[in-house]
Amino acid sequence: MFAGALALHFPELRPRFVRLAKPERPIFDAALERLGTRDVAMIGDQLHTDTAGACNAGIASALVLTGVSRREALHASAATPTYL
Repeated sequence: MFAGALALHFPELRPRFVRLAKPERPIFDAALERLGTRDVAMIGDQLHTDTAGACNAGIASALVLTGVSRREALHASAATPTYL
């Protein structure tokens, strides 16, 4: 929506936006580049952002079951954590 509004007001700029939020790959790539290694694990409490983002980036994930996602959600998710 924001990109569309800018395009209407500034058509000559042709703005291009890259999402930088989980589970989008660019935020994981930026973090891995800063760390200088891919030998990491994403620790989080949400299957649809934390675990899915780690899967998209090709890194390990650890799902903490005391937060948002519960064990019951594991069977319905396309993203499977490496560790629980």
